[in-house]
Amino acid sequence: MTNGEGVSFVKVTVFTNDDTQTELLPILNNGNKPIINPNSFDVNTSMQRCMVKAIAMLGLGLYIYAGEDVPEGAEPLSPYTKKEEDEMVKQYSSSTDLGDIF
Repeated sequence: MTNGEGVSFVKVTVFTNDDTQTELLPILNNGNKPIINPNSFDVNTSMQRCMVKAIAMLGLGLYIYAGEDVPEGAEPLSPYTKKEEDEMVKQYSSSTDLGDIF
């Protein structure tokens, strides 16, 4: 959405089972000043920030703000299988030099 002066806004709506939250956010630079004629990276960054704002307004992820690691009874999610995790731990623990890892 553009206001006619080259300054743009993003709008994100997050749906849950029982609630909906819509947020509007201007496209800003790192100094919190509006970006005139933003590029796609600026738009993407603002959309991600707007989505996080909408999720937060729904109260999702509030346990993170409260300092908890994961909600009670929940299993932490990992993008790796147990076998992959074990292999990475083995590889990293056997390395004595960071140059071996990176």
